[in-house]
Amino acid sequence: MLIREELEKLSRLQELDLKIDRARKLVSSAPSAFAKVEDEIKTQTSALTAAQNLKADLERQKRSLESEITMDGDRIKNIESRLSGVTNNKEFHAASKESDKAKKMISDRQKTVGELAEKITSQDTLLAEIQARLDDLAKVLVDKKSEVGSQVGEADKEIAAYAGDRNSMVAGINPPLISRYNRIRAVYSDAIVTVNSGHCTSCNVALPPQMYIRVQKGEDLITCPNCQRLLYYKIQ
Repeated sequence: MLIREELEKLSRLQELDLKIDRARKLVSSAPSAFAKVEDEIKTQTSALTAAQNLKADLERQKRSLESEITMDGDRIKNIESRLSGVTNNKEFHAASKESDKAKKMISDRQKTVGELAEKITSQDTLLAEIQARLDDLAKVLVDKKSEVGSQVGEADKEIAAYAGDRNSMVAGINPPLISRYNRIRAVYSDAIVTVNSGHCTSCNVALPPQMYIRVQKGEDLITCPNCQRLLYYKIQ
């Protein structure tokens, strides 16, 4: 009868330990609860940086072309001012050709500037979209951290509260049995398991008939021949 009573105490201790395990798991897994959001923030931040760099490059190209257009315009003015002093057809045609070439270059560059301006506008739209996503993700992260923080706080309180109860339970169980229980729990979360219809309810191995009878009597400690867990017959 004494062994059965010890096993019953051990079973109640395990119920408490499993609660502690769940609380500790929640605490330890807290960072991973919002890791996905943080990863997405990193992805969007990289996309934002890439879009900003591309926009900056497009703006540099646009400024360079606008500077060249200004210089071409000055060159045309200079050519046209020389035309009034041209005295022969050869010089006139040469100056006119140079002016036409400069005007063509201005036209081509103005077209490219327009295309660059459209691309810059598109980048502005993209930047706004990415920033909006980042703002939303930041809010989600704050809410998630608050939610998880609250859960972790409750779990910490549970662990602290359970600690006192556990110490009281352990004090009422034979130390050798506690040591054995702890060794098994280092491998399995459930060190003590019930038997049902002649089977270990953890690994489902069929027990030899005589062993099953001994477990039912509860007069000595029996371990599962397969998984080595402590076996316990719960009287209905």
